[in-house]
Amino acid sequence: MVRGALPAAGCATLPLVAARDVTRHAGRRVRLAGMLAASRTAPTRHGEILQFATLDDPTGLAECLLLPPVYRRLGAIVARGGAVWVEGRAEVQHGASTLRVERLGTLPGETLALD
Repeated sequence: MVRGALPAAGCATLPLVAARDVTRHAGRRVRLAGMLAASRTAPTRHGEILQFATLDDPTGLAECLLLPPVYRRLGAIVARGGAVWVEGRAEVQHGASTLRVERLGTLPGETLALD
């Protein structure tokens, strides 16, 4: 159901990746969909705010990073929680995978079963 809901939600045509597979896509732009399980903000050394978010899909958890410019545009959506799609670049540093978020939008909750 997620694949069918993403175009209607304004999501581009990047490959939909399961949270468990983010590491395999390091260096590439991908799309994920799931429930926001947790988020927190932190200051940068320059006094700006960035946001960390944990996305939960049926395969596991994916850590997402919203740098200050993206946080200013989209942080309120993350703070509300719920079902979302995210697009960005998959990165792996020191064995930990992160999705550096570029775009993000909401999804109706019933669309979360991966098909």
